[in-house]
Amino acid sequence: MDDPLVRKKVDELRPENGGLELEVYRFVVGPGERRIRLDLYLDLVFKGRSRAYWKRMIDRGVVKIDGQPVKGSRRTGAGDLITIEIEELGTSSRKDDRPSFEILYEDDHVIAVNKRAGAFSHPVGRLHRRSVITDLRDLKGDEKGEIRPCHRLDRFVSGLILHGKGAASTGFLGRQFFAGTIRKGYLALVEGVIEMDEIEISKPVGRDPDSIIRIKMGIDSEGKESVTQVRVEERFREHTLVALSPKTGRRHQLRLHLASIGHPIVNDPLYGQVIDVEYFERQQFDNHDDEEDGSRWIGLHSHWLNFVHPGTKERMTLEAPPFGDFADLVTDMRGESQ
Repeated sequence: MDDPLVRKKVDELRPENGGLELEVYRFVVGPGERRIRLDLYLDLVFKGRSRAYWKRMIDRGVVKIDGQPVKGSRRTGAGDLITIEIEELGTSSRKDDRPSFEILYEDDHVIAVNKRAGAFSHPVGRLHRRSVITDLRDLKGDEKGEIRPCHRLDRFVSGLILHGKGAASTGFLGRQFFAGTIRKGYLALVEGVIEMDEIEISKPVGRDPDSIIRIKMGIDSEGKESVTQVRVEERFREHTLVALSPKTGRRHQLRLHLASIGHPIVNDPLYGQVIDVEYFERQQFDNHDDEEDGSRWIGLHSHWLNFVHPGTKERMTLEAPPFGDFADLVTDMRGESQ
C-alpha cells in the first residue's frame, strides 16, 4: 500500500448496496470516500486478494464501472457502480458440482457430516455461494436456516463437522467448542519419517509478519499458547501417518506445528515444502465452484469428536473414516511398504 493517506482510510471504506444478481456482483462506491485507483480500491475492499490480482481482472474486462471497461488507474468516485462478473473469476470454465459432504449421523438435535476436501465449511467472502452448510440446508429443505454449523474446517481439510438443529442445540454444542470441552482427533500424513512415537508440540501461534500471504500464521513468542499431541500411527518409506489431539484451537495450529518440527503435512500449499503463492492470491475471491480449486486437498482429516449430546446430555463419540485422495494415498503407501 503505497499511499499513507489511503492506508488511514482502509477501515472507512463502506461500499453500498452490494449484492449478487445473475452472476454479477454489484456495489456502489459510498459517499465521501477518497478518490483512489480502482485496483487499489478493490484491494482494500476485498481483503485477502492482491492488488496485482485486481489489475489482471480489470485488464480482462471482468471489472467495470457504470457498465464500461476501464483501466486500473481509473479513480473511483462516490456513486460509481462497480460490477464484477463472477463467472470469469474462477481458474477454469469447468464447475465443481461434486457433493461437498456425506451424512454420517443424524437425530433430532445433531447432524454430523464427512466433508470433502476442497469444499468450504460455510460461505466465505462476499461472492461465495456453495458450501457444506448451504448444500446441507438445500438437501434438507431447511429454508429457515435451522441447521447451523457448530465449528468449521479449513477448505483443504476433510472430515467430521458437527451441525445443530435449531438454536438451542446449536448453542449447547457451540458453548462446548468455546469452552474447549469437546475432544477432537485428527489424522495427518506428513513429510518425512518421525522417529519418536509420541511428541507434544507446545509453541505459541500468532500471525506471520514476514509472509506476503495475509492469512499465514507463524510461531510467535508473543502469540497465543498452543499445544498439540502427536502420536505415530504408521511409518512409510518417506512419510508418516500421525494421530493428532489439539489441546488448544488456534488458527492453522496443526498445520503450523507439524511444519515447525520439520514434518509439514503432505500437499499443504501454505506450510508445506513448496508454498503456492499464486493460489493464495486467487483463493480468497473467486466463485469457489471451480473444478481445479475444488480438487485441492491436504493430508489432514478430522477423524473424531467427543461431545455432550444436546438431547441426552450424555457424552458420545462420532467418527469419520478418511476418504478421497487422502485415503487413497495412504493405501498406496501401505502397499509400497510391504
